[in-house]
Amino acid sequence: MIWELTRILTVSIISAILIFLIQPWLYRSAIGFFLVTDLDIEDWLAEQYMPGAVIVFSTALGATILWYIIARNKAVTAASDVAPMRLPWGLLLLIPIIGICCALYFFNKSNDALLSLTFLYVVDTLMLYWFSTAISSPGLLKFIPPGSFTLRHLLRLK
Repeated sequence: MIWELTRILTVSIISAILIFLIQPWLYRSAIGFFLVTDLDIEDWLAEQYMPGAVIVFSTALGATILWYIIARNKAVTAASDVAPMRLPWGLLLLIPIIGICCALYFFNKSNDALLSLTFLYVVDTLMLYWFSTAISSPGLLKFIPPGSFTLRHLLRLK
């Protein structure tokens, strides 16, 4: 249990650094894919990017924690108990997807940033929800997230 929570915390901290420090720096550096010319970048980062990033981060982290609580409290005694848990995992994925949609709808006034912002929000969600649940799901439910068997094998996790 402690290692599962440690992995979630570690991925959350890395994600926060990525979302709130590195990604804004990418926009400030004004290079290629992250070039925003249709408004003032500092105003956009403060008024549009950060609130949207908070929504994406919060919804993905909330879904991850909710999945962990559900998985930890689920009494799994047989293989027949595992397969039905794919549905709750998939439904919880809808929470960060809705968060991305809300962030893009309410907090993006830049047409230049739309494609890169969408890409970054999807990557953020993959890292925070999918990756966290793939390496931190407890017990017999550890292989519910797609690709978790391969990922756990590559990372040499039990």
